[in-house]
Amino acid sequence: MYDLLINKRYGFGDHVAEAQLDKFAFLAASTHANELVDDGEGGQEARFSCNVLIQNQYEAYKLVNDLCSVMRSQPFWSVGSLTISQDRPTDSTYLFNRANVTEDGFSYAGSDIKTRHTVAIVSYLDLETREQNYELVEDRDAIAKYGWVATQVKAFACTSRGQAHRLGSWILFSEQNETEVISFAASIDAGVLVRPGAVIDVQDPVRAGVRYGGRIAASGTNTVTVDDETDLPSSDATLSVMLPDGTLEAKTISSRDGAVITVNGDWTTTPNVNSVWIIQTDAVETQQYRVLSVAESEGNVYAITGLKYNASKYAHIERGETLSDRSITTLSPIPEPPLNLQAVEKFYVNNDQAKVKIMFLGQLLRERPNTKFVIERIATTLLTLSSLQLITRSWMQEPQLMQFRFLLLAHWDGNQTISPH
Repeated sequence: MYDLLINKRYGFGDHVAEAQLDKFAFLAASTHANELVDDGEGGQEARFSCNVLIQNQYEAYKLVNDLCSVMRSQPFWSVGSLTISQDRPTDSTYLFNRANVTEDGFSYAGSDIKTRHTVAIVSYLDLETREQNYELVEDRDAIAKYGWVATQVKAFACTSRGQAHRLGSWILFSEQNETEVISFAASIDAGVLVRPGAVIDVQDPVRAGVRYGGRIAASGTNTVTVDDETDLPSSDATLSVMLPDGTLEAKTISSRDGAVITVNGDWTTTPNVNSVWIIQTDAVETQQYRVLSVAESEGNVYAITGLKYNASKYAHIERGETLSDRSITTLSPIPEPPLNLQAVEKFYVNNDQAKVKIMFLGQLLRERPNTKFVIERIATTLLTLSSLQLITRSWMQEPQLMQFRFLLLAHWDGNQTISPH
């Protein structure tokens, strides 16, 4: 693709100068594309191969995007040069917490369930038959959950069944697991450094349940004085900071004296005052996202959107290794199982039809020892006991799953009745 962009006879050389191309981005993408991976038949092959004959005129924008799609890349114009962003294992390059975003904080949105396919039918050119062939890729867990939802994909310039299978696996994984998009606005110091394709660390205290990020009040060769020391760990943790040159550096914490944190080893460069810091432990890690877009708005504010990122997905797709999940919050402890759980099946008449409902009764061992709950299979009316308050919460589960209505019953020793959470 690099040759096509700079060649003046059959490419875009009359419109794009070589100095306008980000050579290092093209080199990194080429290196990743040429690494050997399992071909699915006991051998090895390059991760991405482009085998295509271009003999007709193409719209430049479409052709560049088609060629980039072969190696899971996206072209974009940045700082006067054309560069590409590739979906490959990438280290985090920037830190975000509530201290360096606007007061609106972080906003999260999930993808529509209807857009999540469970089967990918990938077409490619079979060199043995010299005809178009199809590779069927299935996500059996997703099929059991959502049913057969197929998508047909044409693998551009693909002549390998193994490459077609990896493409289908990547599509299904992305749609089933990378479903969360984060949006926030940051100041100019972050907006001029963060680019599409970059991986960022986000420490959101609203989700994490703890504030492990802020701005640096003072710094030394191996110390950092933070702006808030509340509930910070003193060991078995990692401190990450942004350095003056815009790079991210992380070191393990050796000790903490109040707001002064000492790390193992010296910083490459002493961090600036008011730069951002984030602490991670085994129990609370940062959220990671790959940046999708960066847009400048009024008041030197940059709107940033990112897609959920999981660094272990590449080994999972190519080698079937187990996915690893990040522990990002302290707010989701495993609840205690209910005691004395009972299920009662009852018949009743509704609109001249005989229907069945199943009622579950039990007790929870928590700070409210007398709290009870009732789960009803369908929407109906239960008799309200005189000593208990009836609270109803209902939601629609995903397609092909049963819709439940949860009825929570709470009763204190006194006359006060509350709604437990």
